[in-house]
Amino acid sequence: MDKNNKNPKTKNFKVGSFHHVKVKNGSIKFKKLYQLSTWQRYLTAILVGIIMAVIVQFLIKNTGLYNTGLSAIIQGFSRLVYTVMNHNGVNKSTAELTFNLLFWITYFILNIPLFIFSYFKVGKTFTKLTLVYLFFNTLSGFALSSIKGVNDIFIFGKTISESSNVLAENKVYVMPFYFSGHPDLFDTEHDPIKTFFLFLTASIYGLLSSTAFSIIYIIGSCSAGLDTLSIYYATKKGKSISNILVIINTVSMVIGSTMGSYLSAGIIDNNCYSWQFFFSANLFASYLSIIIFGFTLNKYFPLNKNVKVEIFSDSQTEIRNYLYQNNYTHPLSIFDNTGGYSLRQHKMLMTICMYIELPKLINNIRDIDKNCLIVATIIDDIDGTVNVWQQGSTEE
Repeated sequence: MDKNNKNPKTKNFKVGSFHHVKVKNGSIKFKKLYQLSTWQRYLTAILVGIIMAVIVQFLIKNTGLYNTGLSAIIQGFSRLVYTVMNHNGVNKSTAELTFNLLFWITYFILNIPLFIFSYFKVGKTFTKLTLVYLFFNTLSGFALSSIKGVNDIFIFGKTISESSNVLAENKVYVMPFYFSGHPDLFDTEHDPIKTFFLFLTASIYGLLSSTAFSIIYIIGSCSAGLDTLSIYYATKKGKSISNILVIINTVSMVIGSTMGSYLSAGIIDNNCYSWQFFFSANLFASYLSIIIFGFTLNKYFPLNKNVKVEIFSDSQTEIRNYLYQNNYTHPLSIFDNTGGYSLRQHKMLMTICMYIELPKLINNIRDIDKNCLIVATIIDDIDGTVNVWQQGSTEE
């Protein structure tokens, strides 16, 4: 036996006897996050909110890229308002303050009705975690953007023209693929390289944001906005709206890009009302980030898929009662089985739920039996009907 092995259970293991071995395997990412306590989940929401504010500042706000959903529309509108104010001679500091207020604070204000809806329809803990995330995201983002010179920092390469022209002076972020015919607006020798940096930044943003959002989903929260409605529909109706969200996110990004880049450029120079400024590198790079975000998120946290969960425990009845008391609405089945070695009778509880509900389900099960075996299997296809218990209240 290895003398360096300090595990007492391994030292006492004898041939012919049973030995408890910790088993961890499968496709679930960030497994440790599923075991966080309540205060650790709130701390995680705060940290991710601050980190996302930094990511958005340097990879979205400074570069001319666009997010998705309600956020993209607000970003485009704030850039358009700044352009109009700056172009019409409004004091630069006033225009900058208005831009930052619109960019960061407006999104939080528009989410207040969704917080109220979520509190009564989705869950109190879910709503409080989301509120904490968005509050610190908004606060830290606004504070960061107020630092002098921070808006001119580019992490992975400059994505806007360095030419001394009217677009650059008004901070209109638009980078067309076709530069010919606009020598007074772009440096045809060097600006195409900035298009590469734009796509590079978009790719990195897609990876980083999908990782951050996976974490907040796991702790039982979301990024607010359309995510709130998506999770409500998925958990209460047992259906996925992922295809609808792809369309909504794409349309909202196009609206944001149209206001923030195309219309803003046209206000500054009428020659920019042309197809190469509408179908700009900003538009396509932003769409690339959506694709990468969706693909990566589906790997880390496939929230719109179903998952089969099998719980092996001697406390099946207690687990069953506890789940229903905590508003678990999906069907539960309890099976009798016999251990292959011990020939002892055991019970297994099996259920099918949405992946977005898995973190809460695991936390509830661990409240009853911390040492039970939980096997979660992603289901690629499912068809049929099940009995669903209709709840009359929401979680505490």
